[in-house]
Amino acid sequence: MATQDTASGANPNYLAVTITVGCTIASIASPTAPSTAGGWNLEYSIYYTALVIDLSTITYPQTPLCGYTVTENFDWNVSPATSAITESGEKLTVWTTDNTKHGSYTAVLTNTITHSDGTFTPAMTFTVEIKDPCRTATIATVDVTSGISLKLGEVVSIDFLAAIDNVSTDTTMPDRCGPKSYVVVDQSISDTPVSWITIVAKAGVAGTYTITASPVLESFIGE
Repeated sequence: MATQDTASGANPNYLAVTITVGCTIASIASPTAPSTAGGWNLEYSIYYTALVIDLSTITYPQTPLCGYTVTENFDWNVSPATSAITESGEKLTVWTTDNTKHGSYTAVLTNTITHSDGTFTPAMTFTVEIKDPCRTATIATVDVTSGISLKLGEVVSIDFLAAIDNVSTDTTMPDRCGPKSYVVVDQSISDTPVSWITIVAKAGVAGTYTITASPVLESFIGE
């Protein structure tokens, strides 16, 4: 705005020049990738509830901070490729009941950002771990504390409940870690199975097994 000084009367004002301050996006840097150290859960246990990795909270600041509205298109690349990981937008969903999927997977999310100032492709790379929990499952101790006491020639049986692993308990999927077999061993001679003791599944009673002892030789006394 310019003001003209006059000899008499009011000084008139004129629009002399218009100055426009613009902003041009120079770059958009790749943000910090998610990590377990940063508080992200990037590990999935097979058979368990799906793990959703949602990266929509991660921002892509413009340099300088123009604050322009831009168009974003997200593209995922997971290596090695696996059906256990699916993508949608900025989310990865991890779920499977296939224990052969156990392993490490590299995930790359590329955001193609377009604006009249240019096209930018910031990206993030991180590792997703898919674990087979059966490899580290804990198995409850079988309760046979009542024991068996008998004489030569007798046949005595007791029942016990099958051992339960924590994966089957957590997922409510019986025998998820595979069937279990049982044998009574003599630990004094290198865990050799005791020949006169058998263990079989109890007919008609799921999850119950029967131990049957039938010693017939004097050499068995005290075993």
